Amino acid sequence: MKTVQKQYKNSTKTSNQNLSTFRSLLRHLYLMAIPLLFLFVTSCNEQYAGDKVFENKTTQLRNEFCELNDCGNPTIIPITGEIYVINGCSISVNYIKEVCANSITIKHMSYTFANSSACNNYRQIWNQQFMNGQTQLANESMNQFFKLLSEMIEDRIRAGLPSNSTVSTLHFVETFCHTLCAKEIKFDDLPSYFELTQEKCGISCCIRSTEIKFIDGEWVEVKSVISVGGDCDPILVNCNGDIHVSAICDPACARL
Repeated sequence: MKTVQKQYKNSTKTSNQNLSTFRSLLRHLYLMAIPLLFLFVTSCNEQYAGDKVFENKTTQLRNEFCELNDCGNPTIIPITGEIYVINGCSISVNYIKEVCANSITIKHMSYTFANSSACNNYRQIWNQQFMNGQTQLANESMNQFFKLLSEMIEDRIRAGLPSNSTVSTLHFVETFCHTLCAKEIKFDDLPSYFELTQEKCGISCCIRSTEIKFIDGEWVEVKSVISVGGDCDPILVNCNGDIHVSAICDPACARL
């Protein structure tokens, strides 16, 4: 609101100040209501789109770079419903674990938020960044959340290895590029808000390889290297009827 010029009457000053205060109060009340709206919607529908942020299904890749071939016949172990907790938010994680004599590869990771206020707080943060016009910041925040989960998976696998294990490398493979979609949520007469998801926009390959060693009674990370293979070969973006809000197709390594 423009600064009130000195020649305005005092009554006009008071009126404008009161209006500004009233608008600030409305905005504050709305922001306080967002977590409750998330909680209400997710409690009514277990298949709510926001609960399925990433759906990295197993896909036949055109880029053979992602096939590490550390051993001829790895033991393939599907992991479903593994729980991780971040700031009180429980996250259910699915992925494929391929075990060789000297390495373990993690691929096709996806996650689902629990229906809780702690998890809804993350959606609120991303939602507010988007509403503030910071679309790329919201996308980067979601990338960092995925990266944190990927590192927690590696940490758990490493901690579970026996002392006589021959495994020396952990590989985390990300095979998709992503873009941002937004679903407008309307609730009675309150202002609408947006639920953000990241959807596939291309196929590529990024591998984070972490060397580990057993030192002083525990497995520790020695070094980590990221390898890139191929560009983001475009695929049809499916926003599930929602708004495609980003022209950027983030490469696979953006999440690692």
